[in-house]
Amino acid sequence: TVAVSTATQISLSGTMDESLVFCTGTSITGTDCGTVAGNSISFGSFSTTSTKSGTSVMAASTNGGYGYAITVNGTTLTCTTCNGTQTISALATQQTSSTGSEQFGINLKDNTTPNVGAEVSGSGTATATANYGTADSFRFVTADSVASVAVPTNANTFTASYIVNVAGTTEAGTYTATMTYIATATF
Repeated sequence: TVAVSTATQISLSGTMDESLVFCTGTSITGTDCGTVAGNSISFGSFSTTSTKSGTSVMAASTNGGYGYAITVNGTTLTCTTCNGTQTISALATQQTSSTGSEQFGINLKDNTTPNVGAEVSGSGTATATANYGTADSFRFVTADSVASVAVPTNANTFTASYIVNVAGTTEAGTYTATMTYIATATF
């Protein structure tokens, strides 16, 4: 009998491109950015005796070797129908909610006072930064980092909680603000 054989190699290759997935809205299912919806929050009528609150969500993941950071950019609530430029004071340092005084702030925690927000979810390892990661303490400084991670990570969903308190001297009118969240990955 005669046996014949031959061998040929097959070379396999592929690439994994840099990836940063990020989305924001007012609702999301899990960490799936394909399900994000909504882009506005209404506080209704302000009151000197109760805190107004609302939430938005953001999800992020990256394969960047040095992770990512999420910053918040914007202005405090500003009256669009008042004489002159009237604003609701942004909290430059972490503070608790205090009815009867002007306050605008955010955090990324599940809060008790007021009852608003949620803890971070998902299988990733990102966390809220120190200035925005304490329950019942709020702050808003534009360009602050609100969440970060220093390694590649699966997706996390963060809930941003917003609070508004007004004083008896807060001028009557319609107050608006726009928040822009920016995720930056480092590869």
